[in-house]
Amino acid sequence: MGNFMNERADQLAKETTLISDETISFVPSRNQIRNEGNKIIKDLWQNCWNDSKNARWTKNLKDKVNVDRLYGDFYINQILTAHGVFREHQAKFFGKMSLCLCGQETGSVLHVIKECEIWTSYRKNWPSGWQLMSLKDLINNADIRISLRGLLHELLIKELDLLSLFSETDISRLKKRRR
Repeated sequence: MGNFMNERADQLAKETTLISDETISFVPSRNQIRNEGNKIIKDLWQNCWNDSKNARWTKNLKDKVNVDRLYGDFYINQILTAHGVFREHQAKFFGKMSLCLCGQETGSVLHVIKECEIWTSYRKNWPSGWQLMSLKDLINNADIRISLRGLLHELLIKELDLLSLFSETDISRLKKRRR
């Protein structure tokens, strides 16, 4: 004869093995429900992204929705969205001149980053073959990304300097008219 509590535990264990698998069911945990809900939301978001006619530029750079890592970089975001300091964007949304500072082409993202002669110094240390790299690959290269930040920073300063020159000229012109 053994210990009563041990015998009772043994008896319950034996009875449990006789229970049919069909009678046991588990409710999903909160984490499982949340994870499944997140997966459904992400799949729906991806379908909307795939079907959308908007954000074509960004789709070329980011083909899949991703919640793991978002760029929080002021300059790189302007490349990713083709917004901001680029003259092509400024012309489209604000009626400004679209010609690049170099005077050769429209100030598009691709022109400024890959072609514009003004920014050659930024590209001189890029790895060989960069001309064949996609914009997506250029952005994902850590060394090039640092250089791109510098390029856009300088471009922004040049554009702001031009804006302040025009503003001062406009103010002077207005003052002369009032006299």
